[in-house]
Amino acid sequence: MKSFWAGGYFAETVGKKNLKMIKEYIQSQLKYHGDKD
Repeated sequence: MKSFWAGGYFAETVGKKNLKMIKEYIQSQLKYHGDKD
């Protein structure tokens, strides 16, 4: 129950605030791996 609350808290706060950063990080990773291929 505690872990569920922690997950929800993370998703509602850090997740939303860093959504753009996370997307940019994922895109940079995909491009990096794509260029290596």
